[in-house]
Amino acid sequence: NYGTFSELLRMSVMDLPPDLARNLGYYGTPRDAITLFAPTNDATIAASDVLMAMTRPQLARTITALFIMDGALDSTTLQAGLMDVQLQTFNPLATITVRQKKDGGLQVILSLNGTFARANVLVPDLQAGPAIIHVVDAFLLP
Repeated sequence: NYGTFSELLRMSVMDLPPDLARNLGYYGTPRDAITLFAPTNDATIAASDVLMAMTRPQLARTITALFIMDGALDSTTLQAGLMDVQLQTFNPLATITVRQKKDGGLQVILSLNGTFARANVLVPDLQAGPAIIHVVDAFLLP
């Protein structure tokens, strides 16, 4: 159900080239094997003050660079072992660490230039073509 994060998709592709927007799923399902940590519409709206201060191109670049990684990683892969899993985002300065919580859920921690943002995975493993989407409860902006 794309309705859970339709606001993110709408904002993330508004100033992207059509081919990239199509690959990220705006015109249907994503074509590339990617992992996307997508905030709910409520989380996106809660971050609207920060988001509104960005220009449209900045917003599109921020979203696509920080929330998306190459390769489709499901929650089983992300929970492998007791160690944190560190992922490289499309932004070379940002990483996402996935940590298994004591209750068995997953927490994601975005790190960018020494600042951090945290979110919990609410709905893991939404299959979107070759991509996997994990819905999170916060907009990951450090």
